[in-house]
Amino acid sequence: MAKINSEIEFVDITTMDADCQLLIQQADANGAPNSNLIRILGHRPDILKGFFALWNACVDGGTLDKQLKELVRIKIAAMYGCGY
Repeated sequence: MAKINSEIEFVDITTMDADCQLLIQQADANGAPNSNLIRILGHRPDILKGFFALWNACVDGGTLDKQLKELVRIKIAAMYGCGY
């Protein structure tokens, strides 16, 4: 199993339950968050599912369109030196 550092192991996506695998496939099709984060959250499927509920509400919900939200995320990442 691959590791992001010496403490956190990635979860093999193929070992996740069908609901988690479907969420990941849908997210990949829509420009998912970092796949390393997903593979870490996979240790706790309940948290992974909650994360995707929040992610989808933020990306799909609200009054701003998706493109503007993405530009805001990129700008914030650049302001803070994040490799987004």
